[in-house]
Amino acid sequence: MSVDQLQPKSYRSPVEMEFTFPKDLQADTGLLSITIREIPGSAESRAIARAGNDGGVLMQELVKEGIVRVVEVDGGKVVEVSTADDSIDMVLAKLGPKGRALAMQAYHHVNQPNKDQSASFLGSAKVRVQ
Repeated sequence: MSVDQLQPKSYRSPVEMEFTFPKDLQADTGLLSITIREIPGSAESRAIARAGNDGGVLMQELVKEGIVRVVEVDGGKVVEVSTADDSIDMVLAKLGPKGRALAMQAYHHVNQPNKDQSASFLGSAKVRVQ
């Protein structure tokens, strides 16, 4: 066994994308932008555990895991967000229903394949009968 085989594998860092809220929602929420991160399998597992068997709650929990920071309109203060404390719940309360809907769309944009990727993947299926 070579020394290279004994080294831990290096995986790429998760992608983060920042989304800027429309001006009217900035005024309503006090938030300029939100940053969503690709979530690892461990975060998906935490979200599933918190959601129980409720699919709607699962989507909310996945979005919670994906939000990592917001920027406030007043002063441009950057606020780190986590499910480990109440910071994510405070952010979601500030967002209101329209902001939460946009955060969910942003989560899907970052963490879900687009239509072309899905079609290509599903189109590559090979059927075998054994």
